Amino acid sequence: MIRNLTRKSVVCCEEVWCTTFVQHVLGLMFKARITPHVLAFASERYVTIHTFFVAGALDLIFLKNRRVVEITQKLLPFSWYTPRVRTDCVIELRAGTVAHTRTRVGDKIEISTQ
Repeated sequence: MIRNLTRKSVVCCEEVWCTTFVQHVLGLMFKARITPHVLAFASERYVTIHTFFVAGALDLIFLKNRRVVEITQKLLPFSWYTPRVRTDCVIELRAGTVAHTRTRVGDKIEISTQ
């Protein structure tokens, strides 16, 4: 479960964890349905996210120490995005989730462990 502690909202109830290089690369590619994915990294880095072969638009939440440092909404299929900041975790969500949960930069996020 992913919760926005600042806004007191549930971002999603179930998520898929991606911790290996292959999982990071594949993410939501070739999936028939968009399910929330958490891309966790061992250290902070610049991460480029692409939506090649993804079934629909995505909202992306970039975290550093479980705090939202950047957000992009409605990233269309067959495009890519590189945040301006380093991140240690990226949450990939169905487009519209960020607006629905009122998530903003600076919010504190709680992610249940695997």
